[in-house]
Amino acid sequence: MKEELSEFLKLRDFVLRGPDYNTCKKEFKWPHLVKFNWALDYFDYIAKDNNDLALICADENGLEKKVTFDEMRRHSNQAANFFKDLGLQKGDRAMIMMENSVYLYEILLGLMKAGGVIIPAATMLPPEDVADRIKSANIKFLFVNSEYVDKVMKAKEALFDLVARINVGDPLDTILEEDSDKVPLWFNYKEVDKYKDEYVPTFITYSTDEMYSFFTSGTTAKPKLVMHSHHYPVGHLTTTYWIGCKKGDIHYNISAPGWAKHAWSSFYAPWNAQSTIFTYRYKQFNAKKVLSAIEKYKVTTLCAPLSVWKLFLIEDLSQYKFSLKQLVSAGEPLNPEITKKVKEKVNIDLREGYGQTESTAMVGNFIGEPIKEGSMGKTAPGYELFALNEFLDPAKSREDGQLAVKIYPVKPLGLLTALGDPEKNAAIFKGGYYLTGDVASIDKDGYFYFVGRADDVFKSLD
Repeated sequence: MKEELSEFLKLRDFVLRGPDYNTCKKEFKWPHLVKFNWALDYFDYIAKDNNDLALICADENGLEKKVTFDEMRRHSNQAANFFKDLGLQKGDRAMIMMENSVYLYEILLGLMKAGGVIIPAATMLPPEDVADRIKSANIKFLFVNSEYVDKVMKAKEALFDLVARINVGDPLDTILEEDSDKVPLWFNYKEVDKYKDEYVPTFITYSTDEMYSFFTSGTTAKPKLVMHSHHYPVGHLTTTYWIGCKKGDIHYNISAPGWAKHAWSSFYAPWNAQSTIFTYRYKQFNAKKVLSAIEKYKVTTLCAPLSVWKLFLIEDLSQYKFSLKQLVSAGEPLNPEITKKVKEKVNIDLREGYGQTESTAMVGNFIGEPIKEGSMGKTAPGYELFALNEFLDPAKSREDGQLAVKIYPVKPLGLLTALGDPEKNAAIFKGGYYLTGDVASIDKDGYFYFVGRADDVFKSLD
């Protein structure tokens, strides 16, 4: 067994044993990984000849597709071979504008195996933003569900920069009306079926190579690229520990593929645990339908944002026979009323977690730990967090300060490598810390209380 894989499995197995929080915090040590590709080295290792369910994709029309780990391994190998044939080179960036499907997971794994860099995009993105991201991030490949092809075609001026565009879904009868000889052709993803289901890489993957990058939301400024390396899925062992999913669990995370939370809880965290990932596709969110799916497919671990929990609580939850064991929430700060009502209705604690597009789970209410009203929990194993004042000194107990991650002498795996903006990098990496831009306070027991964004609370560091 490769040394790096052995080191990863050692930490993973420790996390999956479910040690109490204090033990996990004390004994959790990041592995030193030099050459590591999570898809090739880890996923293929646990997936080969493994007929356990890796993925269940269902939709509101009653359609479903179930895939075993070994099937996913072989299909993603076909995808990697297909991408290589299309001209994908190590380090090429690929933007993915897709809904949840079996194909999405094949593509994500296939890109990792083939050395591509994954850049997800929300399907609601307007054409001008699609064009801007293709150009600003030097995108070379574009994966789009067939229903969004018309919209993407309106980003025409940027399409000349692509090596290839891949339509995932129904064949396109009429691809282009003009300039068809000048614009890269559409390839249909169904061509993947003709490729071999064994893949042999022709390059070395270093753990520090870029692998999964995200555009920030850009609510106050132009979106910036948050770059993660092949350390990123390893870093999500903190997310796996927070969720509490294990082998044999069926995990459902309510998040669209265009967001970092999808990578968190609909990809890396559950497969780190060898859990089954469940996805449910719908045109418009309907609480009754989603709750029925959770019941039908015997979902055991569930992650959903505050807005979804509010909709769930409107329904009569007593009419469902759930198989739920763990409930978590991230993305929006919870309020005590919601957590209290969920406990009353389902008799399971709803545990909040905190992280960013730039990180994995950094703070959380972990299994077995007392939950304090209004708190998002304690520091995740593998992280050291502080609330700092404007001089980068620790704030007093329950005094507001900017949340900062200690990155010296050990930087947590899964924390961003950099932003696509040198000036901004200088502002967020200071004095041996990564400055999150979020403000919180910490009490004497180590519990964190979220306040807001730094720019909204106090003047940012100069």
